[in-house]
Amino acid sequence: MPGVRPLFVGLTLLAAPLLARGEPPPRQSLVGAQAGVAQPSVDGAQLGPAVGVSSELSIVRQLAFRLSLEQSVHRVEQTLGPRQLGRSSLAAALLYRFDVDAAVPYAGLSLGAILLSPDDGTASVSLAGSLALGLLVPLGERWFGGAEASYGIALATGGFPDSRAFLIRIGWRSGEF
Repeated sequence: MPGVRPLFVGLTLLAAPLLARGEPPPRQSLVGAQAGVAQPSVDGAQLGPAVGVSSELSIVRQLAFRLSLEQSVHRVEQTLGPRQLGRSSLAAALLYRFDVDAAVPYAGLSLGAILLSPDDGTASVSLAGSLALGLLVPLGERWFGGAEASYGIALATGGFPDSRAFLIRIGWRSGEF
């Protein structure tokens, strides 16, 4: 595959200084929930409530993998009257955490499936990506809180932003940031 080699080389160059410390990398798990607002790029779709769950595993302090499931509901204004639209997503992400003491800012790229289900019974599934920027803060020894803004990328059309979400996160962590 033509794009695999540059991706592998890039990840190796990014991880090499982190792994060269001589000590075993700290592994950390985060499990949490998020809530906020989201807006898909469907004509007439309004901002709607969004909820979700996620799980993260960091292999080294700065890199983490995340699996998330999110659901949002939107009112869509149409000429025949308002309709409801449900948006569900299941995504996997790679996060890069910036090394700051008290808080942990991060940037992430994700790839996932989006299910749009209007109330007329039709549904569509598409492959999409997103760019996320967020901040995590420790809450006591084992809990965390944070905020995240994510912007979707329509992979079929290249549209950006394809969707927007602004979420508050809270959850449990297995170790220090």
